[in-house]
Amino acid sequence: MSLAAALSLYSGCGIIVAIHAAVLVGVVRTRLRDRRRRATAEQWPHRDEAVSVIVAAMNEEALLPRLLDSLAAQTASDFQVVLIDDRSTDGTSQAMDRFREQWPSRTVVVSNTKDPVGYNGKQQALDLGVQAASGSLLLFTDADCQLPPAWVQQLASHFGDSDVAAAFGPLAVRAGARLLERFQALDQPLMHQYNLGTAGLGLPTGCFGNNLAIRAGVLAEIGGFRALGFTPTEDAALLAAVHRGGHQVRATADEATMIVTDPQPTWLGFLQQHIRWNSGALSAGDAVGRWSYRLIVSFLVASVAALPFAVRWPALLLMPATSLVTIGALGGMAAGALRRGMTASGDRPQAAALLLRVFGYTLLFIFFYALVTVLAAVGVRPRWKGTLLQRRR
Repeated sequence: MSLAAALSLYSGCGIIVAIHAAVLVGVVRTRLRDRRRRATAEQWPHRDEAVSVIVAAMNEEALLPRLLDSLAAQTASDFQVVLIDDRSTDGTSQAMDRFREQWPSRTVVVSNTKDPVGYNGKQQALDLGVQAASGSLLLFTDADCQLPPAWVQQLASHFGDSDVAAAFGPLAVRAGARLLERFQALDQPLMHQYNLGTAGLGLPTGCFGNNLAIRAGVLAEIGGFRALGFTPTEDAALLAAVHRGGHQVRATADEATMIVTDPQPTWLGFLQQHIRWNSGALSAGDAVGRWSYRLIVSFLVASVAALPFAVRWPALLLMPATSLVTIGALGGMAAGALRRGMTASGDRPQAAALLLRVFGYTLLFIFFYALVTVLAAVGVRPRWKGTLLQRRR
């Protein structure tokens, strides 16, 4: 290997280490902020700060009742629930109507029968929900989620700081006995660590829209979800628009706000989900988020591609080693969510077994994410709810 090639190798690895070190600093800052905030969280939501929880669902008859039960069990009682039936062909609307019968004074059910034009279906459904909401704070979650009892209260408490315009929380993935489920139980919480860290540095780059809150006035200022244009990742696009508007975005790692969601049932569905997320991240509207993401995933792909050539040039092993160490460090930070996901399915892993799982799943994450990045980069179109996700004109 020439001197120039060696310098490029060491420089590239150094940059990746520096980026991940900064992300870890952001994660720590966020967790320290969480500790300070807990002292005032019990006071929220304020009486003068109305809260609306918005849920858009499409063919979620089987999973929706569990979410609705967790909404009914919230420690906060004075909040509105807005449910949007987005072109469902199953019993989703009936499940929503039954919930409205329980809470008639503060439940709104919206029915959407139109296909979206100019933006994706989820964006259209959420805009309809926002129009029907009366709260000054809008909390978003999904039909396949289960909320902790203090979710509304704890997520809303971040808006005690008047400078905060949006906030997002952590998630755990319910992990059964299959490798697919248990891998997802680390995969999504690991990605959340990136979001947590960049937000902790004041440079939010993404979030999961199933655990997201925003001030209604800020969303109106942006122009709603339609103003984001067509995007496969409306949650990340919304966060980028909030940040571009000069508003502050707050993240939390607090388990009191940690939702539990269901894994994708098939490897193909899981692959499609990640192609959609990667497509959105690679073309994100926020320049910092877009280029930092491209740099990280390009290095990841190069790390995997370098393995066959390491037989001749052993120094190339530094690249996959760098990826393993840096991603593994964030995987370790996500171990609590992995445990939560396994516990949700009745498993209680010991610390040593949990550590081994984090290591093994981190290795799988590197290879899987390299594949997904290549597929997204070459233009493979993602699917959502079984439909090819593309702009309708």
